[in-house]
Amino acid sequence: MEEASSSNPHIKTLEGEIKIQWKPNPQIKDLAGSIKIHTDMEASSSNPQNETLDDVLKKRTEDRRKESNVNIGHYRPLIRAIQKNDVKAQKDFLDKNPDAMKSEIDEFGHTIFHLIVQQFFNSETVKPLKVLVSKVLVDSPATLEILNVNNLTALDIAASAGNTEAVKVFVKKYKRLLSIEKEGLQKEGLPVHHAAFWGREETVRYLLSVTDWTEDIYLDSRASLLMTLIQSNLHGMALGVLKHYPKLALPEDRVAWPNGDSEDEDIEKQNPKCSTNCSEQFPTHPLIASTIDALKKRLKRLYIVLWNALIHLVPSIKRIRDQKLKHTQTLEIVSMMISKVNWTYTEASERLKKPVLTAARYGIQEFVNEVLKAYPNSGLFSDEKRQNIFLLAVLYRKEKVFSLIHEQGVSIKDNNNYVKDEEDRNILHLAGELVPSRHVPGAALQMQRELQWFKGIQDHFQPFLQEQRNKVDQTPGDVFTKEHKKLMENGEKWMRDTATSCSVVAALIITIVFAAAFTVPGGINSNGIPNYLNETYFRIFAISVAISLFASTTSVQMFLGMLTSRYAEEDFLEALPRKLVIGLITLFMSSSSMMVAFGAAFCIAISHPWKWVIILICLLGCLPVTLFAWMQFPLLVDILKYTYGPNILKPTSSKRYR
Repeated sequence: MEEASSSNPHIKTLEGEIKIQWKPNPQIKDLAGSIKIHTDMEASSSNPQNETLDDVLKKRTEDRRKESNVNIGHYRPLIRAIQKNDVKAQKDFLDKNPDAMKSEIDEFGHTIFHLIVQQFFNSETVKPLKVLVSKVLVDSPATLEILNVNNLTALDIAASAGNTEAVKVFVKKYKRLLSIEKEGLQKEGLPVHHAAFWGREETVRYLLSVTDWTEDIYLDSRASLLMTLIQSNLHGMALGVLKHYPKLALPEDRVAWPNGDSEDEDIEKQNPKCSTNCSEQFPTHPLIASTIDALKKRLKRLYIVLWNALIHLVPSIKRIRDQKLKHTQTLEIVSMMISKVNWTYTEASERLKKPVLTAARYGIQEFVNEVLKAYPNSGLFSDEKRQNIFLLAVLYRKEKVFSLIHEQGVSIKDNNNYVKDEEDRNILHLAGELVPSRHVPGAALQMQRELQWFKGIQDHFQPFLQEQRNKVDQTPGDVFTKEHKKLMENGEKWMRDTATSCSVVAALIITIVFAAAFTVPGGINSNGIPNYLNETYFRIFAISVAISLFASTTSVQMFLGMLTSRYAEEDFLEALPRKLVIGLITLFMSSSSMMVAFGAAFCIAISHPWKWVIILICLLGCLPVTLFAWMQFPLLVDILKYTYGPNILKPTSSKRYR
């Protein structure tokens, strides 16, 4: 799934549309600002006058400033000490002002804990935070629940920043922070959501391990968490969660997550289901088991060593591997999510129509295939323009998606003989539309590809479609001609320019080698026989001159044929590309043979003691040939691929429309 792979971004979005849409709008400010994570639901509920989300936040901040009695100047030394990570200065200030530990210290509603967790932490620097948290829990534990102007606790900010050490401190000391209610944002506002959104894998792993998903408070959080993991490219983690807890994809079902009590254990230790020991299910002899384990360890070490060496030698391999892995994981997630639901046609249409039509538009064959396998009638889903999966695939030239029509049975395929969109266009009208392509180089080759597509679609459906007319009284053929008029003109210009340039070069080669044929290197004797007739270099010279002359003459004829062509639509399909291929190949042969003939003649002319010059001449003679191949070979490969390559559409029989 290359396009897809390619690492493909559309699958991620489509998966999100299957379930709950959670689209945070993050903005990070500096120390005085705050991390803003919002949802569409929040914007709609608090923004009845169609204000932007930023306007709502700005207004909320201003209101908070007006209501706040915070003496910003008083707390400025403390804020500066936090910025500089000066633990001693912080301690001195708090000793003199103990209430500062329990108060908001700036106009954004931040407490000392909100600001501290934004600093870098490790096992050593986290110790002062442990002390502060322990102190505040004695007198005022509710301080840790204070929300800033963006409804974020200190734990939320720590999770967003990936500050796992600080997160562990809060969770271990005050686990209630995992489920603080936040004005209707509960299901998307958990700390684990914030960590997942920012791609903090280590933090997400820890928060998953210590969150008890059996509690009612998390009932609506599961699907949105899965979507957030997918949207943040944490596909491996999302897949692992979904594999071990398949009901996580279903918002209407509960999910049983064992409660995590140890802050240092990961998910596999907290959740025994995550690690299955096969030897417990299928016991073997101890000696055999130990031998197998030892062999596995050695092979694993060898694999790691070889893989690391390959990554260092060719760094791009790791990127390709990561993209392929992400691609595979995403497909597996989609397959599992779809297989776990059992919807009626109406329910499937309501929930899957938009993502599957989007997938068809972007050519994400794997996603479309999964939906079609689960719901065969989804091929009939249509958008507001009455265009279904296969009409969109034809319109946007997604041959892999269109090829799935052969796997859907006769009914779906026959149905597309009669489907029309809102403009009365059938599937052939859409095939005749021009869609700009970035994958096909050159106007002529794009015109060829468009013709191949149009002809291929015609072969797949009943002939009567070719005579049907749309709202503006045009047949599919009329649409194709009108849409591709400009493209055909550009293709003709490109073909003529190419033929003119190449024919000039070929004619020049003819002139050179024709004269060389009658100018024998080394001269002739009194009988008219070349003096070096029996020399190897002379034979090479004679053969090369003949090949160059014949090849260049053929090349000129091909390019002249292109210049005098009538340039009808059908000519772009095969006639013109064939002439161009023959012309380029023979031009390459003629130029290569000419350089060989020159090298052979030069070797005959120089004296034998200068043998080292022969090597230099050979190397220099290869230079123009190599440059010609380097410049023209990609074009030649493209022409051969599009003209003589695999059929653009998968055939079903000799009469494909039957």
